[in-house]
Amino acid sequence: MILEKKTFVFDMDETLIHCLTHIEELEHEADVKINMKFEEGFEVESSIMIRPFAMEIIKHLKSKAELILFTASQSDYANPIINYLDPNGDIFDYKFFRDKCLTAPDGRYVKDLRIFKNRDLKDIVLIDNSAFSFGA
Repeated sequence: MILEKKTFVFDMDETLIHCLTHIEELEHEADVKINMKFEEGFEVESSIMIRPFAMEIIKHLKSKAELILFTASQSDYANPIINYLDPNGDIFDYKFFRDKCLTAPDGRYVKDLRIFKNRDLKDIVLIDNSAFSFGA
């Protein structure tokens, strides 16, 4: 019997990385500082700390599974971080941002799992710091 590939859906903020802007005090040294340009016309330098072993786990899973990054962040914030984590664009098979989320009545962004309509939910592994950030 051939096993189907699983799909691992990773959240970005507080799961793969922790981000602080230049105005916040750092308790730990950043792994990288990234300049982010927003379409509203302002720039922010952010200090990014990659969670321990996050990239090792992702690289290990890459040959065994489909990897998707799904963040409730806007793409102009997330893309510079993704470009640092995946500079050649060969780790994540797909990337989804806030525009693929639903807005809950309390204002939270909820990742809409219906986007994965061509996959069986039993084959999807969600890796997120919040149990309330997904819905189908």
